[in-house]
Amino acid sequence: MKRIAGILLLVFVSIIKLHAQCAISGSLNICVGSTSQLTGENPPAEGNPWSSSAPEVATVSATGLVTGISAGSCTITYTNTACSSSVTINVSANTIPNFNQPGPYCIGANPDALPLTSLNGITGTWYPSTISTATPGSTDYTFTPDAGFCSSTVTITVVVNENTIVPLFTQPGPYCAGASIPALPTISNNNIAGTWNPSVIDNNASATYTFTPLAGQCAVSTTLTITINPIVTPSFNVPGPYCAGASIPALPTTSINGITGTWSPAINNNATTTYTFTPTSGQCATTASLTITINPNTVPTFNSVGPYCAGAS
Repeated sequence: MKRIAGILLLVFVSIIKLHAQCAISGSLNICVGSTSQLTGENPPAEGNPWSSSAPEVATVSATGLVTGISAGSCTITYTNTACSSSVTINVSANTIPNFNQPGPYCIGANPDALPLTSLNGITGTWYPSTISTATPGSTDYTFTPDAGFCSSTVTITVVVNENTIVPLFTQPGPYCAGASIPALPTISNNNIAGTWNPSVIDNNASATYTFTPLAGQCAVSTTLTITINPIVTPSFNVPGPYCAGASIPALPTTSINGITGTWSPAINNNATTTYTFTPTSGQCATTASLTITINPNTVPTFNSVGPYCAGAS
């Protein structure tokens, strides 16, 4: 009987020890693909004391290394001859950081800073840390999430384009000195916006004007030369004077200095008259005038002689 009682006591003590709680330490929250090292109390000399209730969520090795497989929760149990205990492992899915695509940029553009927090709330750092637009081409920028996020690194490619677009404009002018000249357009024929220097057109002298595109359009500067022609006074040889009633040739419709136009009024060959020459439009010339002198016809007069006697000398 004593022998039987001793055996029963040993079995009872073994059962008590088997159901004693083991201390388990280690991180219970992991990400898919990451690991957590669990440590159990009084590890056995041999055998595998660890088990997972859902290996499709997390697996556990004989040394207590838990590996996240998929999002979810599972129970990890540690059992040895002296104790048994379980913990719940939470496995979180990896979230890909989302960002708005920066660029493309033009050479020399001033890019925005790379955001240190993604659109879905993940913080981290970039490498390289800033976008460079010094040279054309494509550059990869990698975002590394801060520790504690179940998130993977992500890479975005930023493109820097060469400044190659030439703004196109319709050539204005030429203009006559003093003419009213419309302002130069601030948007080119091929839709490049920018500014001019000088900004105001000089309507008294020919000049070259430089168009500088606004940033971000990958366009180069261009120039326009506006020609301002001086005002020319037509010159003519003055005809005459003529006698009243004389046949007077028509006045020339092209001046000595090459200005074409018309005369008014019609020639009067009986009176001295001033005639006005009006240049044809577009020649940058003023009106001119000349006076044709008409002299009246004179009847010769003499002193009377005689009377004389016949035969007188």
